[in-house]
Amino acid sequence: MRIEKKPQSWFMIGLLACALGSVPAAAQETEPAHGEPADHEEHFHKNELVLILGVTHELEAGDNLFTIGGEYVRKFTPRIGASAAFEHLSHVNAWVFVFPVAFRVHEGFHVSTGPGIEHLSRRSGGDEAEGHVGEDEPHEVEVGDEGADNLFLWRVGAGYLFEFGGRYIISVGAAYDWVFEEHGTARAWLFGMKFAVGF
Repeated sequence: MRIEKKPQSWFMIGLLACALGSVPAAAQETEPAHGEPADHEEHFHKNELVLILGVTHELEAGDNLFTIGGEYVRKFTPRIGASAAFEHLSHVNAWVFVFPVAFRVHEGFHVSTGPGIEHLSRRSGGDEAEGHVGEDEPHEVEVGDEGADNLFLWRVGAGYLFEFGGRYIISVGAAYDWVFEEHGTARAWLFGMKFAVGF
């Protein structure tokens, strides 16, 4: 049986052929030439401001502490950068300051390591100064006359980041801290998310 082709059919076939023909040309424009770095590595933001939200799990005390903080990141190359971060640990009234160096291993996967300081303070008066007895008792530290200790720590971490919008980043990861106290070493895990903007 003979089927009569309508003019509209030829018009649609022509549009489809044009669209298919434009795909290789577009791919050649977006794909970097052999030996050249990808576009996201050519044009990267050297600075980032970061919001940190997470949970710190103290291994010796068994406490889970809500953690919030901020971070400034300075990138030297698309893969290597350094940062300065601060975090506040709820309930124990502690601040953590960390200065890690980060290396982007592959795509969004990155690792970091660096030194830091954990600042522990006790408020004067009330149960918080005297300490609690029982399950909620915070881990004991030696405090001076000013009611505070600055403890050296070392952190290693890893995570995976997702970039979108050209300048925004969301990352998930974990970090492990060794806190060097006078009578031993305390250990803690930090699990969290980071929300960053590049500029």
